[in-house]
Amino acid sequence: FPSHDTQIQNIIKESHSEMVTVSRDFFVISKSGRRSEIDELHAKLKPFGIMQFVRSGRISVSKEKWKSPVY
Repeated sequence: FPSHDTQIQNIIKESHSEMVTVSRDFFVISKSGRRSEIDELHAKLKPFGIMQFVRSGRISVSKEKWKSPVY
């Protein structure tokens, strides 16, 4: 059977997540995507003991239309 570390690494890779911080005692994962994708990742990692889970929500940035300078 694969070790916990290998199982977690596989879950992270399969979910297209990113390792942000790696420490001896913990690691931080970043995942962007739809709510269902985040929930699926959370469910797969839950058996390994999640210390903290944060959902940032939707982020939107709008800008005015860029106007080219006239010379």
